[in-house]
Amino acid sequence: MIKKVKNQRRTAVEIFSSALCSLNCKYCYIPKTDSMRKLQKDVVKKLENKTFIQDLEKFYGKNLEYLGLWGAEPTLTLDLISKAVPNLMEKFPKLKNISFSTSLMTNPDIILSFIKVLKKIKKGLILDCQISLDGPAFITDVNRIKGAAQKVPENFFYIVKELNKINLRNLNIDFTFKSTLTLNNIRMLNAKPLKIKDYFDYFETIFQRYKRENKNKKVKLNPSSTPTLTVPGKYTSTDGKGLAVFFKNLRILAKKNKEKHYWRHVKNSLNTYTYRFDKIFNLQNELFTKPWMFTCSGGDSNFGLGIDNDAHICHRMFFLNKREYIDSILSQKNIENWDVSLFNKGNIDLINDKYTTNVRNKKDWNRVLYILRNYHDFTRFRNSYIMATLKELALCGQADKRFLKDDNLCLMFAIFINSALSCPAENLLNTGAIYFTPVSIFRLFANGAFFEILKDHYENLSTRK
Repeated sequence: MIKKVKNQRRTAVEIFSSALCSLNCKYCYIPKTDSMRKLQKDVVKKLENKTFIQDLEKFYGKNLEYLGLWGAEPTLTLDLISKAVPNLMEKFPKLKNISFSTSLMTNPDIILSFIKVLKKIKKGLILDCQISLDGPAFITDVNRIKGAAQKVPENFFYIVKELNKINLRNLNIDFTFKSTLTLNNIRMLNAKPLKIKDYFDYFETIFQRYKRENKNKKVKLNPSSTPTLTVPGKYTSTDGKGLAVFFKNLRILAKKNKEKHYWRHVKNSLNTYTYRFDKIFNLQNELFTKPWMFTCSGGDSNFGLGIDNDAHICHRMFFLNKREYIDSILSQKNIENWDVSLFNKGNIDLINDKYTTNVRNKKDWNRVLYILRNYHDFTRFRNSYIMATLKELALCGQADKRFLKDDNLCLMFAIFINSALSCPAENLLNTGAIYFTPVSIFRLFANGAFFEILKDHYENLSTRK
């Protein structure tokens, strides 16, 4: 089985391409410390000497198809990646997609310069650029930095304008916006529900302007603005009830939109987790025959590759085996980061000892692959754990009592959690086991939010046919 995984399923990689970021977003999983500057020098050295390509070749052979640039802010080293592009295309003839996620608060000409390098490639190539943008100033400027809600669209449209002048040849560029809401954002929106419409109005304005200004058929923007949540976090059942109110407000607004047609680009659900549930519903025949279709790709087809020949489940673990960085976090008091409490020394040591391997150590890596296949291929154990924990939470008043009466409902909830919120890396950081989703997630969704997702799903079912 491991031989099959190695030869057929391992096709995507996330490389550690930046250890620095100029922002300090409230929900970022990477707490900022001075030690990151030294780490950035190590990253730059790895990219400059192009030895990361040798590591990729050792790990993937000729099978690499997807290259993701991760770490902190990838645009800070895009110039170095540009110099390596010819070598990458030569070594990996199947490479067809390059991606990165950016705050778009750095100089947009950096991205344009990278695009000009990629357009010279003679074969078909896709560049996926995910832009972090949380909404209007009353959200984005609170989560990130003052002025970001205005600056990010300005930089985006500057790029769009410049791309209108460029013949991209065989290069296609896909832009998406990634919105993340904190619990404080949700509390504010629950207190002022009219601002939820302002949130979607903000993105609709961007989508319509893009429609007017983009003239390049090789450039696309996915008109999606449904927000995601900061997870796993440390959520209570009260937080879960608040999330249920927010999901209800999204559902009500979606129904009003069908009647009054507020937006051209948003027609059905406004809840991203409803779409994740839809995937389970629409592909249910594959659920127990191809379970890896419903889990995170990390540790399945996709892996993370660090700067010290270190292989990881995904980019989430890039900083965890950097002892100086971890010590700098644990030694600080009152560090402002939404999940700094997750930096549990014991779990981090476990990850580094059992799940972080050297790409050249085939025996150790085969051991990790075997364990990860258990996570991706077998669902009954994970579902049973969630169902049992869910009933315990319901018994002690931390989950809806309806879960005590309906085992099928519990199973549906378990399948939803194990697919829509699948993350073996976060499981390890929180519970010390890849199979066990943090109880915090159950509290968040099992106090009304999941029932709102079900209602939303069925209310939108007819319009999606």
